[in-house]
Amino acid sequence: MRTTDVLPLCAVAIAVLPTAFAAPIDESIRHAITATIRWQAYWEGAESLGLNYRAGSQIEAILVRSKTHIYTFLAPIDLEIDVTTGPDGLVTAIGVTSLADETNAEAVASFLRAREATRSGCIGRMQDEPSSGEQRGEQTGKILPLARPCPPEEKIVGDEKFGFVLPELTTPAAIQNKTTPPDSEILVAAVASYLDARERYCGAMNASIPFYSDLDPRVYVFVQSRGDCPSGVATFSRSPHGKWEFGKFFVDVPKEQMSGIIAHIKSNTARTVHR
Repeated sequence: MRTTDVLPLCAVAIAVLPTAFAAPIDESIRHAITATIRWQAYWEGAESLGLNYRAGSQIEAILVRSKTHIYTFLAPIDLEIDVTTGPDGLVTAIGVTSLADETNAEAVASFLRAREATRSGCIGRMQDEPSSGEQRGEQTGKILPLARPCPPEEKIVGDEKFGFVLPELTTPAAIQNKTTPPDSEILVAAVASYLDARERYCGAMNASIPFYSDLDPRVYVFVQSRGDCPSGVATFSRSPHGKWEFGKFFVDVPKEQMSGIIAHIKSNTARTVHR
C-alpha cells in the first residue's frame, strides 16, 4: 500500500484559516465517499480502483475544503471525490475523477496547480485596442477583452488528513432497491431534450435510463437510433441546483469498450424515453 503525506497548503501559496483544520469529518461525508466508491466499482469496474483495493483495510486520505466543496483525495485507490454542500451543510451533488498521482500530496498539488491554471489568461483587466474605424478616423476605438472571463474565485479554507476504511464493493443501493429519486421527471425531461436535439440527424431514437440516486456522480443512459447514428452511452450529471446536464456521448465502438455499462443499464432500466 502506498504511503501518503499531507501537503501543507501554504507550500503552494494558498491561505488557510487555522480554525478550519479542527473541523471533523462529518458522517454524511464519509457516507458520500463510501457510496461513490461503490458506484465507481459498479459502473466503471473494480479495476478502476487500482490493483491494491482491499475491503476493510484503512487508507489515508486528504480532504481540502472550500465554503461549498469538500474535495477528498484517495490516491491509494486512484480517486478524487468532490462533494458539494448547501448552506445547511447537506450534500447536494457529488463528482468523481480518476487520479494518476501516486500519493495524496502529489494529487493535492496537481489539483491546486489546475485551479491556478483556470485563472491564467482570463480577463482581469480591459485594454483599449484601435479598431479599423479608428484607423480611418471614424471612431475613437473600443474597449475589447483580452481573453475569457475569470471564473469566480473559490477560496480554500482548510485541509486535513484522515483515515478511511475501504468498504465492501456491494451493488449501489439504488440498483439493489430498484429506486429513482422523487423528482426523476427532471432527468427524463433532460434526456428527452437531448434526443430532440439529435432527432433531425438520427431519426427515431429511444433512451434507457437505469435506476439511480440523486447523489450518483453520473447517470449513464443508453441511446439507440433507428437511423444512421451509432448507438452509445450519454452521461448526465446533476448540478447543485437540481438541473440535470448532458456531459459526453460515448459511441459503442468497439463493442467491448462500453459493453459492461450497457449490460448494467439493460438489466436495470427504470425508464425508457422514445422519440
